[in-house]
Amino acid sequence: MEDEIELIDYIKILIKKRVFIIGCTLLFVLISAAYSLTLPQLYAGIAKILIIEKPRITVESDTKFKTAEATVNISTYIELINNQQVVKKVKERLQADHREKKINLDLIGEAEIEQITGTNIIKLIFFNENPDLSALISNIWAKEFIDFNNNIYSSDSKGIKNILQNEYDKTKRDIKTADLEIMKANEEYDPATKETTSYLKANLIDLTKKLNFLENIILEFEIVGKDK
Repeated sequence: MEDEIELIDYIKILIKKRVFIIGCTLLFVLISAAYSLTLPQLYAGIAKILIIEKPRITVESDTKFKTAEATVNISTYIELINNQQVVKKVKERLQADHREKKINLDLIGEAEIEQITGTNIIKLIFFNENPDLSALISNIWAKEFIDFNNNIYSSDSKGIKNILQNEYDKTKRDIKTADLEIMKANEEYDPATKETTSYLKANLIDLTKKLNFLENIILEFEIVGKDK
């Protein structure tokens, strides 16, 4: 009985103060609405980038070569997108090609990055009050990032290709030397040197296989360079 009386008392108080309560609620709603209207409208420019890792050639100390499987580390690319060099290139491109738009370059900080779950696709998002400008900047940003990443790969590839080319040239010289040694061994045939001749021929076969392998790898580098 006492609980019922207390509940009725609370209801009476709420009814009595209803005007005040409703008024305060409406006041806060109006303040929130007015504040939201003062905020600038932001539009999101979105560029999607598919990350495809190229196979890596590793060179061991004893001049053996092997192709590593292509693996994608998305977190590395996410960090590269907001690299200071990329941001600088974006600003330079906007300044050079879109000077008439009078873009405030100081407002260009970092792009927002999201990875689409379960894929190697990165979403690059840039917000701006102007929808056309947000789309323009996000697309330029994506292009500058792709160029930056390709330059890194190209620089690595050039160094590796030089090593491969030097080894290829050396292998050709070794094959020529092996041919001469076999010819000399055949001219000076001696049953006692039969094992030596067999060794020289086996060595020549190994060198020829190595030369073909190097030739294919160097050709792969050249094709990748042309595709770029």
